[in-house]
Amino acid sequence: KDSERLPDYFRIDLSFRWKFYYSWGEMEPYIEAINITDHVNINSRGYEVEIDDNDNLCITTDDYEEFPFLAMFGVSFKW
Repeated sequence: KDSERLPDYFRIDLSFRWKFYYSWGEMEPYIEAINITDHVNINSRGYEVEIDDNDNLCITTDDYEEFPFLAMFGVSFKW
């Protein structure tokens, strides 16, 4: 049975959008921030099994992190 779990996951995202209506359609500028606390979140864990020079079984783990802090901006158009 598995006795180990991944660390707690914590992330806060923010998004701001503004809609402007024109005769030809819509324009929507936006600003987004992902993981504003820059908390290190482990997405998955990989396991590798090896036998060392003394024929001992060795298990190593590699943690794979998810998003760091990311900021984005852009404009969406609809017509």
